[in-house]
Amino acid sequence: MPRYALYGLLLDSEMECPKLVPAEAPDAEPDDRIRLGPMPQALDDAKKKGVLYQISPDRFLLGLGKIARYLVSEGREIVIERVPGGSDDAVRVFLFGSVFGALLHQRGVLPLHGSAVMPSRGATIFAGPSNSGKSALAAAFHRRGYDVLADDVCAITFDAGKTPGSGPPAPSSTSGPIPSSGSGSIRPVSRGSGPSWKNSSRTWRGSLPTRRPSMPFTPWESTVSALYASSRSKDSTRSGS
Repeated sequence: MPRYALYGLLLDSEMECPKLVPAEAPDAEPDDRIRLGPMPQALDDAKKKGVLYQISPDRFLLGLGKIARYLVSEGREIVIERVPGGSDDAVRVFLFGSVFGALLHQRGVLPLHGSAVMPSRGATIFAGPSNSGKSALAAAFHRRGYDVLADDVCAITFDAGKTPGSGPPAPSSTSGPIPSSGSGSIRPVSRGSGPSWKNSSRTWRGSLPTRRPSMPFTPWESTVSALYASSRSKDSTRSGS
């Protein structure tokens, strides 16, 4: 079974993920597993339900009609029930976007929908909804020689002093393009009126309340120095993700 390194975790997967970094720890116990198989149609103990998802205290169920259904359990396992005709790429898009974000949340890690770059002062994160310019900013920093830590999902952990830290999805990611759930790498986009960005670097209030303690920092993480949240105007042009 393939083994990968992702967000400081060892991940065994029944589904091949060619854009992930293979893990060099054959004898270590995996932190998480991805397997293929059936799952319940609904969660008996669901506390919140939407059109496509259900959430219980320790499980997350996501159903995407023509692609797959996903079940995330206790921050330890992801089950994928594929829909006939759904492509591998489509399954992986949501697996390493919303689904892995749910797994990180269950593990006590704060997942943010955003991109992150690495200036000298520490990790800087640009968070916001789709098409708000996050990847455009990451691409612009990348062209100017800055490392890109993440694109699409930023994993935030907290040390004992509640200082936030973040790093790339895999330890070697800064040597090349960062995988994203959409295009597979950061990408330049055309100019437009775009969003405005508000500096939210002083908004941290401590760790996320979850059932598991936050994971410790890994050697490849950096302290978060700033968080910028997008604020789109009604007439802004969709310039990127």
